[in-house]
Amino acid sequence: MPLSAGLQTFTSAWFMSFSTVHYLLFLPLAAGAYFLLPARARRPWLLIASYYFYFFAAPRHLVVLLAGTLASWLLGLFIAGGKGAAARRARLGLALAAMLGLLCFFKYNAFFAPFLSPLFARLGVSYEQSYFTTAAALGISFYTFTAAGYLIDTARGDVPPEKNLLNYALFLGFFPSVTMGPISRAGSLLPQLKDDTRRFDADGAADALRGMAVGFFKKLAVADTLNVYTAAVFGNLAAHSGGSLTLAALCFALQLYFDFSGYSDIAVASARLLGIKLPENFQNPYFATNFSTFWSRWHMSLSGFLQDYVFTPIAWSRWTEKLPVLGKRVQKPPVLSAIAATFLISGLWHGDTLCFLVWGALQALFRIGEELCHRRLGKPKKKPSFRLRLGKTALVLALWVESLVFFKVGMAPVSPGAAAPGTVADALAALGRQFSLVSPARMWQDLYAAVYAGFFPQRLLALGFIAFTALCLAAALWADWFQCFRLKGAPLALAFKRLRPAPRLILYYAIVLCCFAAFIMQSGGFGGGSFLYGGF
Repeated sequence: MPLSAGLQTFTSAWFMSFSTVHYLLFLPLAAGAYFLLPARARRPWLLIASYYFYFFAAPRHLVVLLAGTLASWLLGLFIAGGKGAAARRARLGLALAAMLGLLCFFKYNAFFAPFLSPLFARLGVSYEQSYFTTAAALGISFYTFTAAGYLIDTARGDVPPEKNLLNYALFLGFFPSVTMGPISRAGSLLPQLKDDTRRFDADGAADALRGMAVGFFKKLAVADTLNVYTAAVFGNLAAHSGGSLTLAALCFALQLYFDFSGYSDIAVASARLLGIKLPENFQNPYFATNFSTFWSRWHMSLSGFLQDYVFTPIAWSRWTEKLPVLGKRVQKPPVLSAIAATFLISGLWHGDTLCFLVWGALQALFRIGEELCHRRLGKPKKKPSFRLRLGKTALVLALWVESLVFFKVGMAPVSPGAAAPGTVADALAALGRQFSLVSPARMWQDLYAAVYAGFFPQRLLALGFIAFTALCLAAALWADWFQCFRLKGAPLALAFKRLRPAPRLILYYAIVLCCFAAFIMQSGGFGGGSFLYGGF
């Protein structure tokens, strides 16, 4: 949807994401008004606030969210109107084809554009390719999956069809989760949104603010500062080799985790301020000792979605019976085929280039290889020795880091002046050069040059930036370890509450100071860096 020049300038100046000043002003007003309003006005207010948030996040694509909401709501009623399970399944197939077809059109628009552009030109209509992308239509991958889950649950009879359009629109457009999840289930979120009797919970709000502080620290003080180095190296792969590429791959793995888990912490905390519980998305995945555990802790809402709606139906179906010749011998499909299909779909969901498909195939390979090892050697011990646990964790992390080279290369151009993202060949070349010219001196030179050019061309400030990033990263990794092993996965806010008043106050000031310093260094104090998963 085109915007006037004045409106476009206005929305750009007041762009909103979780890491902007605009959001810090918006959230307390939205939450405060919610609890001050009478019960009958709360849901309409929350929907207005959600659409306000989305308008300033992706103003030209609010119409896409509105159209997707109306279409999926009507499709839910259409499915529920089917008489019998077979009729509902048939209607579900049509509904999913429509919703996922729309998502595929946006996600793989680069393939459709050469065919559609001449067609639109003949009709006298301009075809703006940049409009039809998942990066522009912010959150479409997430809210489409949320809608798909609702449609499937409706067809199964797990949830009743939502007959109130306002309730459904709020469920799909709820501002803490609309742009990048967590991917919520209707059976959990809808009843909470429809409960207008909640009262303000001071203790819950305090926990929410603590969780939000952790999220901002991860995003601003760790992920955004690491981006200075990873962007410099992956933006010019041919100019780097050896240890610099290895260090950049490791830094990107850390950046991706702290960026997305930081976003998720802010999203969950924002909903918590309103008394609403969203699903957790991360649970210390980098301390997992196998890929099964890793994927139960990484992007948990997406992993759970794929587990319930892709893996399980494939694993329990009998599609192999229809195969010629083999159908008589293979009546039940192998579980490994379901694993492969699930991860390939995950790769396709993440991006539109071959790099993401290779990344998904590698995850399937790791997971299938692990499953075969367990069948051959037996299940691992529940309490392995420290050395064995350390070795297994290091192996999982190493394989994950190397696979993310394809992920990162597929996200953006890998050479100055290039317009298209990198290719599989670029990723393979980068992986091959990691084992050549491993020089600590060269690694330091590349690191210093990246910060000198990407942050500030002054030696003392560049060195200070490196020291600041290293200190914040060490603190974040220690906190992640503490949460995993000492708190047994419980929120870090629990540890904050256990501190005495003086140390707790010092910790709060330190977090705020680090976030503020990183905010100023990265954006001049007026706008936050975008989240990595915002383009998916």
